[in-house]
Formats: sequence, structure tokens, C-alpha cells
Amino acid sequence: MVEETQKAVVQANAILGEVRTSLQKVDSILADAQATSGNIKSATTDLGALRAEVEASLRKVASLIDEINRKWPFERDTKIKLP
Repeated sequence: MVEETQKAVVQANAILGEVRTSLQKVDSILADAQATSGNIKSATTDLGALRAEVEASLRKVASLIDEINRKWPFERDTKIKLP
């Protein structure tokens, strides 16, 4: 009976070792997921700022084009004259 108990303890230790290894892998995966989610948060914040900058630049360009058209009107004849 002692031998069987010792074998059971050895098997239990082996199983516990496998469980410990699996939990370490899960911990690693969770740490990676947390790091990735943090990177995504900062990236979306950066994208929001970038979008605001692009929109501001587009407004400035549109304003400049409007000012140029107001100061120096271009003739835009869209009619096609046939002979």
C-alpha cells in the first residue's frame, strides 16, 4: 500500500508540474494581451490626434483656396463650344 501511495504522489507531482507550466503559459498570454490592449489604446488616442491635425490642415487649405479665388477669380467656362 505504501508503494501505491508513493506512485500516486509521484503522479500527482507530475500532474501539478504540468498544471504549473500551463498556468505560466496562460500568464504569459494574458500579459501579452494586456500589453497589446494598452498599445491599442494609445494608438487610437494617437489616431484621434492625427485626424484632428489632418482636419485642421484641410480647413487651412480650403481657406487658402477660398482666399485665392476671392482675390484672383479664375474664369471657369464649363461650356463646350462646337464649330
